[in-house]
Amino acid sequence: DFEEKKCIHHLRHFFLSESYNLNETSFTAAEADDRLESQLIVPLKESRLILNLSKCDAEVVFLLCKELSSLMARLLLKYLWRDDKKFTDWGSLLLSKQVRLIQNYMASLVEENAFHAASLLNEWQRVTQVVTLLQLEKPSDWAAYRDDSHVLSNEEVRQTLCLRIDFSTDAVAAVCGATSKSEAVPAEKVDDSK
Repeated sequence: DFEEKKCIHHLRHFFLSESYNLNETSFTAAEADDRLESQLIVPLKESRLILNLSKCDAEVVFLLCKELSSLMARLLLKYLWRDDKKFTDWGSLLLSKQVRLIQNYMASLVEENAFHAASLLNEWQRVTQVVTLLQLEKPSDWAAYRDDSHVLSNEEVRQTLCLRIDFSTDAVAAVCGATSKSEAVPAEKVDDSK
C-alpha cells in the first residue's frame, strides 16, 4: 500500500508540474524520449511495488496492475480537470505520448497474457477519450468520433474541450449542446493526499 502511494505520488507530481501550453519548439524538448523515460517511467519501474511483482502469481500481477492503472487514469483526469490545465495542439500530442508510454509499460507487466494486457487498456478508456478530444482540430470534429460507446458526460466533454486555448467558448457550447449523451458518468472519488 505504501509503495502504491509512492507510485501515485510520483505520477501526481509529474502531471501537476507538466505544462501542455506548448509551441513546436517547447514540444520538441518536452517530448524527448529520454526525458519521458527518466521522469515518468523509470520511477515507476524502480518502485518496490513494481519490482516485487516478479514474486507474484500472474493473476495477482494482473489484478495489481489493473488497480494501479485504474487509479492512475482517475488521477490523471482529476489533475487535468481540477487544475484547469491549458492545452495547445502540441500539448495534446505530448499528453497522448505520455499516456501511451504509461499504458504500454503497464501492459508490458502482464504481456504473457494478451487478454490481461488488453483488459488493462479498458482502465484507460476515459483518458483515451479525453486525449481524443484534446487532439481535435476544432470542437465540432467531436461529432465524427462520438458514438454510443463514448464514456464521458456532456459536462466532461465541455470541461475537456475548454482546456484547449484555441477553442472558443461558443464552439464548445455548440458541441456540448449537440451531444446526445446527457447522463453523467460520475467521476470516481480519488484520494490523492498520499
